[in-house]
Amino acid sequence: LPKVLREALEKLATEAEVKELEALIHATLDTATPGDEVHIDFEETITLTDWRSGVEEYAGCSVDDLWQQLGVQQLPFFQTCTDPDGMISPWTEEGQAWLDDTVNGVKLAPRWHQLVGILRMVDRALMGEPVMLMDGVGIGKTMQAVAVVASLAHYQEYYKKHNRFPGKFASRKCTKTGGNLPDLPTVIICPPNLHHQWTGEIERYLRRATFDVLPYVGKYDSRKDWWSKVWAKCQQPLCRRVVLATTLAIQDDAATIFGDGPREDPGRPRKSARYDQVHDKTIYGRDYGMMIVDEAHVVRKYNKVHLACRGLSQRCLIVVAMTATPVTTKPAAGVEGSVLRGLLVGVENPDRAQDEYGPVMKKWMGQMRGWFAPAIILRNLDSVDNTGTKILGLPPCHDHTLRMHLLPWEMSNLREIAKGYLQDSPVVGVGAASRVRPHKSVKLDVLGQLVSYHLMEDDRPPLEMDEDGRVLAPNPGFQTPASVSDKKDPDRIVVYSAFPSSNQAILDILDLHGILAVELNGKTPMHRRKAVLENFRVSTRESGPRVLILSGVGADTLWSEQDDRQLRGRIYRHPQTKMVHIYRAIALRTADVFLNNISFSKGAMHEAFIGADKEISKL
Repeated sequence: LPKVLREALEKLATEAEVKELEALIHATLDTATPGDEVHIDFEETITLTDWRSGVEEYAGCSVDDLWQQLGVQQLPFFQTCTDPDGMISPWTEEGQAWLDDTVNGVKLAPRWHQLVGILRMVDRALMGEPVMLMDGVGIGKTMQAVAVVASLAHYQEYYKKHNRFPGKFASRKCTKTGGNLPDLPTVIICPPNLHHQWTGEIERYLRRATFDVLPYVGKYDSRKDWWSKVWAKCQQPLCRRVVLATTLAIQDDAATIFGDGPREDPGRPRKSARYDQVHDKTIYGRDYGMMIVDEAHVVRKYNKVHLACRGLSQRCLIVVAMTATPVTTKPAAGVEGSVLRGLLVGVENPDRAQDEYGPVMKKWMGQMRGWFAPAIILRNLDSVDNTGTKILGLPPCHDHTLRMHLLPWEMSNLREIAKGYLQDSPVVGVGAASRVRPHKSVKLDVLGQLVSYHLMEDDRPPLEMDEDGRVLAPNPGFQTPASVSDKKDPDRIVVYSAFPSSNQAILDILDLHGILAVELNGKTPMHRRKAVLENFRVSTRESGPRVLILSGVGADTLWSEQDDRQLRGRIYRHPQTKMVHIYRAIALRTADVFLNNISFSKGAMHEAFIGADKEISKL
């Protein structure tokens, strides 16, 4: 068996552990009294067009109210504390003993907004309705998803004991069964590069031996005996089994038993001649209580993973789609000048295309929001809880725009590249540019100064650009609050680079300043990513890399606010509690102004853009 399966089998709960857990569950349920039904009287005043988060009905509920409505005092099967340093293995006897010792770790409990999300998803699950969990990066989607799996397993046990569900759902039945939730496993689908992360998160949240997590990876030919050799070894009841599958694995299963859909519905899977013969040896051979699809935006088009997920959803009671970027709000184009120019600003009348794109996109985004509103849960870094406090509970995140003027040789270089694109011959532009032999780059020079400044001392006031657009100086008007940072932990810096090919130039300029940095991009092998991040995380003021160059890892060129929020959420999140400064380097009179429209008002963006050279402004 592959290593990932061998490791998973070693962590399966033994028969004795399962019996011990079930005895504990029954003892707990024996002492639990259903009590009076929780009546919730919400005003029916919310219109779909006004929805923003999908959970407005809970806006006035306190944390105690939410626990009461869920019918529990803490999340079932969850750890009560966690190791913030990630130095222990929770699903080992030693790891669980360490977590059970009250002197170790830090408290693990859902925040207000996560409880709201869990409650809303349980509500939708009992109705048999799908959920689109669209919370931004850093809000805690994974914890909510794992908590719903655990909560529904508890609800099933509770119903068997008391013939009713707990909390506000006491008078409710599972709509699809007319009674209790069925005893069925959960399937979680994620991209291959997130499989290890999902395993770690599940083991971080759930207590050892309460659930079995079974990796479903690789090709169909390598999994023909998976159900008899791996699945059959589980001792847990079905509702406490999780099949953790990669998108590539289910795609391969789908290709084995499905053909392309009909012309009028190309995304609908159609059974192939092999279906009856082999489907029971694939993931499609059994039913599931819940299917969770992470990075669900990959299935929004009619492609192989769409067909695979759509086929599997037909075997599932409930579907939860998780994504921070559910729709495309940017032009779907390559970097070729002709396509990019046509979509962004038009060819015959550039101004008209640029003016019309925004209103049309807003119209259709509003229409789509109305269609999906009943299923959506959407919170971001600026969302607030029932007290009006931002849900993250972190110090404010400060945004700084550095508007800089490039040197004459840099502008000349860009003009040559732009001419090449305008002539539909990118190679010509690049070739001409390659003849330039620069001595200094404003952006790289500013980056070196910026990083050096902030690494020199913690909690330094932010820098700002002077009127000439080439010299940095501390912002005299910024007041750093006292004791906002953990003094034991040094400041660190993440540099986002859209294109990995630019990273070597960044490493070179940082090296000139004597700064050690590590690089992480989409091509970094999985086995090296953990080591890179660990080196960055444990760095100190005296040693180690305190700069991480990030590119092509869960983010793309920042065409839209969705992308921007996703990137911000990777840094501005728990458990780090330092004040976060975000700098945007904008080269005036270039396409930077357009691509970074988040930092500019419409009028300022237009004014800055029309001042560009004609070759660049036509792009």
